[in-house]
Amino acid sequence: MSSKMDKVFAFDMDGVIADTLGALYRCYLDLLAAYGVEGTEAEFNQLNGPKISEIVSYLKQTYQLTVSEEVLLAEYLQRIERVYDDVQPIDHVLPVINQLHQEGITLALASSSPREAIERVLERFELTDAFSLVVSGDEVPQAKPAADIYQAVQRHFSQRKIYVIEDAPLGVAAAQAAGLEVIHFDPNGNHQKETLYHCRSMEEVLSAAEEILGSAQLLTTCQEVALNFRKDAFALSSEVNEVVEQAWQEAQTENADLFNGQVTGYLSHCQQQQKLIIDCLSLDYKIVLAQLRGVDLDVAAKPLGVSGMVVDQLGRTLLGRRARVTEYRGWLELVPSGSLDSQSIEDQVRQEFCEETGLGPEVIRTIDPFCLVLDERHQVYDVGCRLTVDLATSTAEMTGSGEYEELQWVELQQLDAYLAANSILPTSRAIWQAYQQQTW
Repeated sequence: MSSKMDKVFAFDMDGVIADTLGALYRCYLDLLAAYGVEGTEAEFNQLNGPKISEIVSYLKQTYQLTVSEEVLLAEYLQRIERVYDDVQPIDHVLPVINQLHQEGITLALASSSPREAIERVLERFELTDAFSLVVSGDEVPQAKPAADIYQAVQRHFSQRKIYVIEDAPLGVAAAQAAGLEVIHFDPNGNHQKETLYHCRSMEEVLSAAEEILGSAQLLTTCQEVALNFRKDAFALSSEVNEVVEQAWQEAQTENADLFNGQVTGYLSHCQQQQKLIIDCLSLDYKIVLAQLRGVDLDVAAKPLGVSGMVVDQLGRTLLGRRARVTEYRGWLELVPSGSLDSQSIEDQVRQEFCEETGLGPEVIRTIDPFCLVLDERHQVYDVGCRLTVDLATSTAEMTGSGEYEELQWVELQQLDAYLAANSILPTSRAIWQAYQQQTW
């Protein structure tokens, strides 16, 4: 089973973390202007990747500058040093890095800049503890676009899957030369490199990382589900209970509407032919919420929810774009979806459908549980259910509860293509996979 511990995200610095490219461009222009040479933006972009010493050597040879390479390098470094004194972060990059770090994701930094400049940036942005590994351009034989700097990252994390966040074409080329997948941060849309993701903002970079991390596993398909509620008393140690209470109080400061009701926790499951039997128990929602917020409680019970896949008389399914959430904001998911509060899967799915669409229960013809999936990142189990509905029986329009920015119908025959062009929750993707395996 894959997990977030198998993955590393390696960030470039200039143009990805530090908003230095404009100031570095001016340094390049000023340096050449001091020797009567007019630089160009095209050449500067071409030099976005190599070490400073390599850039100086290139400029001296290209323009036949009479000054020694040592003097030229010292002058360039002096100009660059002032850039890092006042550098600002790329928009929204600090929350992205801090969120990944707080979730226990391993981060690395691989930059052609000198280590001294890197350390000043990390200290200025309070990111010193966020990166498990830092590799600078002066620590490898060849700078980007050679693969050396990313090969150094590979050697350090030899058993891990590495994803690179790069902005410059030379950096992308270096990562790909090392055989690594690239999230291309290209805010101006200037480059058309073939990469795993192409992102115009740091929010999109975070969404890409969430999708990479948020794999969901289809555990089994079935034709019937039975819940076997255990009668055992569920008690937390005083130490664990203190951690849960702290997480609950923090969550309430973010959302005062939170209510600590009883929800269902998954323990185990087994299958008898096409009947799925889930052992579970009731527990406080605050325990589930603590686990969802990344608190390792070391308890056997994991959150159990329901996710429906609505199919109407026209062969369409219903998707919602998430709004009032802290994770996966703006992503699509199958509607309805929620925690299992009751002891009946069908009752819970029916309740969630009515709340999330504003439609009445009379439009629902059948509810058929058909699979069990696991969100591997958050350790949340979901029973997937098909809801067949007949909207011809209702004149009501969908209003919803505000949980989604929008609700939209998509034809089942077009769903694969639609999902390829949009971000969808890993759980919903796994449920769609299970749906396609069924004979309805």
